[in-house]
Amino acid sequence: MNLGILLGKDQTGLTGYVDASYHNCEDGKSTEAFVMYYAGCLVRWSSRKEDLVAKSSTSAEYVVFDVVVRETMWLLKILQQMGVEQRLPVILLTDSDNAHTIMTTDNYAKGTKWLEARYHFVRQAVRQGIVRLEVISSAENVADALTKPLGRELFEQMIFLHLDNIN
Repeated sequence: MNLGILLGKDQTGLTGYVDASYHNCEDGKSTEAFVMYYAGCLVRWSSRKEDLVAKSSTSAEYVVFDVVVRETMWLLKILQQMGVEQRLPVILLTDSDNAHTIMTTDNYAKGTKWLEARYHFVRQAVRQGIVRLEVISSAENVADALTKPLGRELFEQMIFLHLDNIN
């Protein structure tokens, strides 16, 4: 099996996948992850333990978006310096309906009130049209593979989501 990344296989610009696994660390913290692609090619990824203990799975997802939006803006600056045109908004994909609702509307749950001040930056980027959040299934979310151990079947599904036969 010869799998690899094919450069320029599609014409999409910058796209990100975002995920968090709630309360999966021994100290009660969550694992956050994101994967960024440009023209279908992996350009940036991260998987790490969140700095704070989230009070809900929605909060854990919301927290990682702060990191992802800052990374997105950094990547946009790099593309600009290289003279590469990037259409806005950058699409960020999540499997969390609740996090999507909180960041794209004026509605919020009582359990996430404490996040509003610190993470308002994300909502601002959405309103300014820098990023657009879209909901996908967990099976389509490649960042999901970076937040928890996967069994063989799920691992192989993730491989084929973003690698191509290079023969």
